[in-house]
Amino acid sequence: MNTRQLLIGTTLIGSVAALGYLAYYAYSDQPEPRPKKNPDIPVPTKRPATPPSVKKAPVKKKPATVSPPQADEFPLRRGSKGKRVERLQVWLMRNYGRTGKITGVLGPATEQHMLRYLKTRQLDKETYYRLRMDKPVHEQPIIR
Repeated sequence: MNTRQLLIGTTLIGSVAALGYLAYYAYSDQPEPRPKKNPDIPVPTKRPATPPSVKKAPVKKKPATVSPPQADEFPLRRGSKGKRVERLQVWLMRNYGRTGKITGVLGPATEQHMLRYLKTRQLDKETYYRLRMDKPVHEQPIIR
């Protein structure tokens, strides 16, 4: 092996290794490095006091527009609990590969799966029965 071939080979190996490191850091979920503290910039120690003459208006709380779901009633939405939610979770697991535990509580993960595959955040009665989620698990058809 002559010097030119050795130089080309090491350059290629170095380039591939550098690209691998770049890809690793670009696609890994590493936290961003914190910036170093600059001693020239003063750090405030306390919040500035508000003048006593300025009074803040009380914040009025808005009433909730959507009441929380009651147990196992339709439409099934975030916060619903019960046997129907368990069957929905099993149905999503069997047909669309949902992972996780069957909890019987419609939480954010189940809601995201519903939004992705059923294109809705709430499951109404007609859809529930049309997809035959009311059947026991061993009788539910596999749609996918």
